[in-house]
Amino acid sequence: MAGRKHTALFVITAVLLCCALFGSFLFIAVNAAHNCTHDDDCAVCRMIDACIHSVRSALAAAAVVLCALAAVMTAAVLCRVTAASHPTTLISLKTELRN
Repeated sequence: MAGRKHTALFVITAVLLCCALFGSFLFIAVNAAHNCTHDDDCAVCRMIDACIHSVRSALAAAAVVLCALAAVMTAAVLCRVTAASHPTTLISLKTELRN
């Protein structure tokens, strides 16, 4: 049951992240050719910069998460391979059982 909750939480997080990225890309694409006054107070330019920063941050975070996930999956596969090739039972360890 706990695995389903974690999976659902992961899916919801991924969907929200994709929606945020899509919204940022859409805003940048729509307003890229706006009539800019070239002032420091141009609200559209500030919003485009904020969207670009959020996209870069989200992509960097996604890259870190994917690297961590790959490391965990690699470690899990290596542990399974090691455990399968070297079973640790009492007989394989030559343990002497006494009453």
